[in-house]
Amino acid sequence: MPSVDSETNFTVPVTGVGASFVQLSTQELDFGAEAFGEASLPQTIDFTNNAATPVQILPRETCVSVFSNGSAAYHILPHPLTVSSSVAGLQVVSGVQQDTANSTIDYICDSDVNTLQPSFQISSDSCSGVLLEPQASCSLAITFAPQSPATYSSQAIDYFLELNTVQCTVNDGVLVPPSLNPYNPCELDGGRFPVELKANLPSPLRMSPGAGLDFGTVPVGKSSVPQTITLLNDPSIANPQTVTFVGKFVVSGNFSETDNCSFSLAPGGTCTLSVTFKPSTVGHVLGTPNIAIDYTTTSDSNVQTQTIYLHGAGQ
Repeated sequence: MPSVDSETNFTVPVTGVGASFVQLSTQELDFGAEAFGEASLPQTIDFTNNAATPVQILPRETCVSVFSNGSAAYHILPHPLTVSSSVAGLQVVSGVQQDTANSTIDYICDSDVNTLQPSFQISSDSCSGVLLEPQASCSLAITFAPQSPATYSSQAIDYFLELNTVQCTVNDGVLVPPSLNPYNPCELDGGRFPVELKANLPSPLRMSPGAGLDFGTVPVGKSSVPQTITLLNDPSIANPQTVTFVGKFVVSGNFSETDNCSFSLAPGGTCTLSVTFKPSTVGHVLGTPNIAIDYTTTSDSNVQTQTIYLHGAGQ
């Protein structure tokens, strides 16, 4: 239809994010609170190559400091990524920034300034350095083990797992997609941050198996199979205290919750929450339908919050 000013040419910006060849079993891993010196149960994630050609994941590398601002070690992610790039195929990072002047990405490794160890530790890794064949999968396990108050004291953690694959290049640096060069076992992206890793605030409350429930895809109007999370008031911390819950655990929208939790939990005490997902519309659940657990402790009357993250989609 004609425009008001009779202008026949106009521009409409279109933006988006293309799908990677490597698909994930989940977009987020949620961990509860842990004490220093303790570690959570491991959580697993799978990577599947849905391309018609292989994808090369870079090998293992340590988080070697390139430069530092005194409190965090920054690292440079070179472009393009090649088999000889000095970055890990799988790397947990706590921050990233684009260095447009040098066509690179600067990122901050998950590395404690005192122990030089990560808080999110990768184990059982069958992905690093692998040439992932079409329709093949690899997996890894991640454990949350906070290292020291320097990185985990008064706030929750929200980091990312970076997946680095070899970019498709020729000798002059021109990118060549696999469709034009099917014998080049690589992928036209790298330095991506596909998996979010979250951990709750420091707390005496432990959550098992984790602080998140993923219900996957459920038909609209149908109830999912209930999933449970057990709360434990950790008796092994330095100063065990009684936890008193403030109000009822509340969840709204497409989720419902029941529990056998009483007014308080003594050290060593446990209770269980059961959550059901019943989507009302097609698509991923919008908003923040998470369960907030408000509590106080014997020695601190300030209300603190632990979160259980809920994920699901209607079909």
